Amino acid sequence: MKTGVILGMSFEEYRAIDAINVSGLKRIKQSPLHYWADYLAPNRIEKEQTPSMYRGTAIHTAVLEPERFSKEYKLEPRPEDYPKHLHIVDDLKNELRKASLPLGGAKAELITRLRENNSELTFFEDIQKEHEKYKLLKRDDWEACQKITEGVRKNPALSVLFESGNAEVTLIWKDEYSGVMCKARADWLTKDGVIVDIKSAIDASIQEFSWAFERYGYWQQAAWYLDGVKATTGIEGTFLLVAFEPSFPFATAIYTPDEQSLLDGKNENRFMFNKYIECRKEKHWPGYSDEIQTIKRPIFREKKGT
Repeated sequence: MKTGVILGMSFEEYRAIDAINVSGLKRIKQSPLHYWADYLAPNRIEKEQTPSMYRGTAIHTAVLEPERFSKEYKLEPRPEDYPKHLHIVDDLKNELRKASLPLGGAKAELITRLRENNSELTFFEDIQKEHEKYKLLKRDDWEACQKITEGVRKNPALSVLFESGNAEVTLIWKDEYSGVMCKARADWLTKDGVIVDIKSAIDASIQEFSWAFERYGYWQQAAWYLDGVKATTGIEGTFLLVAFEPSFPFATAIYTPDEQSLLDGKNENRFMFNKYIECRKEKHWPGYSDEIQTIKRPIFREKKGT
């Protein structure tokens, strides 16, 4: 298997690479059984793309690859945006009456009849057909893509990074201790090892995003990606999280993990990595404990003013 920094690899090709990534380690953290179910089960079902995932992919493309976005995505057409194009059946029948033509039949038949009679008439269905080759976005999603891209790309701290580097960069390396293959896919990677990762957050303020940083294991991801950059380029990289709010006013913020978080992530990743190696060797992927366990409430954040 080829190792190093690979450009231009599709996500489907990346997924097919037989190597462990940080998402897999997070599943092992839940339980090895969950990793097996997602990655190894012969009857596993691929997850369908949800509307939020579709929107998220569009935003990532708009921010990281604006030229590709303009080629692949279009605003979903609405009849009210094309008032001169016939669409409603009643309007079609009115035109048929003017031409003294039969009114019966399905909508497609009415349109065909009108086309044959008057080639100058335009129909909304033609607009829809023109858009079939594109990925369509509803107006709210389209606006979000434009505003978030503008907010991120014009940020003084990020604009310089986007002048050089590449989007969707695949990193493949061999773990020096075990020889096991590893992989990562950076949203953006510069030549000097700066990784930019785009994250959606309902509240991107540092007070709230720190909880997302903990809950979703971004500290593990940062450590893993930096290890990947070091293994493939020899560079001690920098990891930047760009958090954006997906609704008005589309605020953005930039964060970088502290040293302790990176150290904790590195240790956590190694622990889960070793568990992965053990499970793979034994061909045994256990779930949760079979024993009765005592459970307690999680640690809650302290109330303000106390």
